[in-house]
Amino acid sequence: MKLYPLFFLGAILVLAVRAGRIRDLVVVLITGVASWLAVNLPFMLTQFDQWATFYRFSSEREVSFSSMWLAFTWLPLDGEGFSLLSNGLFLICCLAIAWLGWAAPRRPRAAQLCFLIVASFILLGKVYSPQFVMWLIPLFVLALPRVRVFIIWMAVEAFHWAAVWLMSAKITSGGEIGGGHHLIEVAYGTGIAAHMAAVIWIMVLVVRDILRPDSDVVRAAHGGEDPLAGTVTGKQDVFTLPGRGQPTRLRLQW
Repeated sequence: MKLYPLFFLGAILVLAVRAGRIRDLVVVLITGVASWLAVNLPFMLTQFDQWATFYRFSSEREVSFSSMWLAFTWLPLDGEGFSLLSNGLFLICCLAIAWLGWAAPRRPRAAQLCFLIVASFILLGKVYSPQFVMWLIPLFVLALPRVRVFIIWMAVEAFHWAAVWLMSAKITSGGEIGGGHHLIEVAYGTGIAAHMAAVIWIMVLVVRDILRPDSDVVRAAHGGEDPLAGTVTGKQDVFTLPGRGQPTRLRLQW
């Protein structure tokens, strides 16, 4: 099972701690672990080597298509080294997102934090599969439902998708497709840069809405509240960090 839903737990943690709903956080964690074990444990017990292949391969595989790390293959790192580097930077991004969630003027919306976390993972991963964009589309709709931004982003991703498969065709055909010139390589490099720039641009817009909640169209449509807030709806903040207009609060309770 893909790991990206695991990242949602980070957003839930930030929001639950800020609202002081520790019990709800524990319930979500226990339920999530139990669900994961229900799916995975039978295979772990009967065919552990086959079950572990995905995780082992993900750690050891080299930098692949559309990863930002293609520009750093000159570093003396193997697949595991790039995994350690990318995972370390991703952890730093998660800590920064947690600080943002605890220091923002108002408690961020769940979809906003989820989008930032998953987008950070996609940007920093040593592998980018074309289908990864589907992870972000529903989160974008929930975090930043702006049609013009969506159309621009999808146009960039369509160009990037075409460039990836043209590059793949050139490699697998031994140069029969696109041989004799470098247009495909130029399109491929441009597609990677444009894809990364578009995702970063959307992340900046999401952060802007977190820091300026009055500009958030979703809050405006729901009376200033987060429609996905769940059990933290209407709860007062009990844990905040100093930063963007918030004093330090620490009144956690079970």
